[in-house]
Amino acid sequence: MYVQYFGSNFQISLETPNILYCCRLYETMSRVLSKLCVAITVLVLFITFFSFRHSLPHRHPAILGLDSSLRGDDGSAFANNDFLRGATLQKPALASPPSYAVSEEIISGPNRKLSPQEHSQKEDNKNNQVEKNKNEEEQRRLKNEDQVAKVKTEYQKIKIYTSSFDVPKGLIHDPKGPKPNEIVLLAASDGKGHNGGIDNILADVTPNRQEYADLHGYHYLFINITKYNIGNARPVWAKLPAIVEAFNLFPEAKWVWWLDLDAIIMTPTVELTAHILAHDALWEKMKKGVEMNKSGGGGSGIITAKNPDMGNIDIIVAQDQNGLNAGSFFIRRSEFSRILIDMWSEPLFIRENWNGQEQDALWHLVKEHPTVLEHLALVSQRQINAYPVNNVADMSWEFGDLVVHIAGCWVKNECNDQWKKFMGRRIPVSASLKGHKSATVTAAAITAAVAV
Repeated sequence: MYVQYFGSNFQISLETPNILYCCRLYETMSRVLSKLCVAITVLVLFITFFSFRHSLPHRHPAILGLDSSLRGDDGSAFANNDFLRGATLQKPALASPPSYAVSEEIISGPNRKLSPQEHSQKEDNKNNQVEKNKNEEEQRRLKNEDQVAKVKTEYQKIKIYTSSFDVPKGLIHDPKGPKPNEIVLLAASDGKGHNGGIDNILADVTPNRQEYADLHGYHYLFINITKYNIGNARPVWAKLPAIVEAFNLFPEAKWVWWLDLDAIIMTPTVELTAHILAHDALWEKMKKGVEMNKSGGGGSGIITAKNPDMGNIDIIVAQDQNGLNAGSFFIRRSEFSRILIDMWSEPLFIRENWNGQEQDALWHLVKEHPTVLEHLALVSQRQINAYPVNNVADMSWEFGDLVVHIAGCWVKNECNDQWKKFMGRRIPVSASLKGHKSATVTAAAITAAVAV
C-alpha cells in the first residue's frame, strides 16, 4: 500500500504496499504537528503578555533617575521639570487632617476599647457572676445532700437488718425428720411482759415452752427484739432477724419453730418429728391441691401442689379465713430459706404497711413467685396453729392438739380471759417428767404424770 500526492489529490494504490514509506510519512507529519503546537503556544503567551503589560507595576523614570534629560547641571534629578519647580520652597500645610470617624458599632459594640473605670466594672461584674455561680452550685449541692439524707432516713425507717445464716455444703435433711437437738423452739418479744392485753405473759410462756423443749431435747430460745434494727417497722417483723439469729446460735439446728408469744403448748406429748417434720407425717397432713385464701379473705385462685416434692419443703404454715398466719410456722435451714428471709424483709413490703404486715408479705411472695409456693407446705390450723373458737373445721382447738394460739382476742377484749382459760386446760409437764431427754414421751406417761 502506498499514497501518492498529485496536486490537490491523493491517490491510494494497493498495488505495491510499502510499510516503510508509511512509517516515514507518519513520522514527518508528527514533527510538523509538534512544531505547530509550539508555535501556537508561543503566540498565545505573547498575546497574553502584551494585553496585560500596562497592569504591571513600574516607577516613573524621573524617580529612578534613569532619564538624563530630567537631571540638572549638578546631576540632581527634576532640575528641568517645570511641574516640580519651586517644590523645594514649599512649607508644610497648616490645615489639620480630617478627624477619623469611628463607627457607632465600634464605639458601643462588644469589641470597643474600655475605659479603666469600665474595665474595672466589667471585672467586678465577672467576679460577682463567678461568685454567684459558686453560691448556686453550693446551694444545689447542699440541697442534694439534704435530699439524699432524707432518702436514707426514710430508708432506715423501712429497712430490716436480718443478717444471714450459714448453710453447710452437703447439708442433708433426713426424710425421717430431724433429731431432737436439730430443732429450735423460738419466741421473741420486746420484754415488756405484755402481749395483746395478756398480763404477765412471759411468766407463763417461759416455763410452758422450756419444759416442753427439755422434755423432748429441743432447744428453747427467747430473744428480746429491742436489739434489732427494724426501723419504724412494727415489732412483728422482728421475727425475721430472730430466726436468723436462732440458726446462727445453734449451727446444728435444721428446723426453727417460730411460735408467737400469745400461744400455749397444750399437749406436751406431741413430738415434732413424728407429728409433722418427718416426710411421711407431713405428707399426711399437707393440704394438697386446695385453693389458698388470699390476704383479707376469699379465694385466691392459687392452688397448692397435688404431688409436692417433699425434699423441697422448707416452710410449713397454716392459713385462717384471712390468709396465711405466721403466728406459728416451721422453717428449715436451706439455701432457699436464706433467700426467702432476704425477700421477705424487702423494704418495699414494710413501706406498703399492709394490714397483715409480714403475713401479707409472705402471701405476696407465694402469690407472685411459684417457686416459693413449691417450697411451702400448707397444713390444717389444728396441726400447728389452732384458735380458741368453737366448731370451726380445721381451726378450732380440740383436746390433744399441740398448741392453741390466742389470736384476735383483742377484737372483743377477751385476751386475758381466754389466756387464763387455756392455761388452765393445758397438760402440764410434771416434776416426774422434767429432765426427760427422750424424743418420744408416751401418752400414758403424761396421763400418769397429770394424775399425780
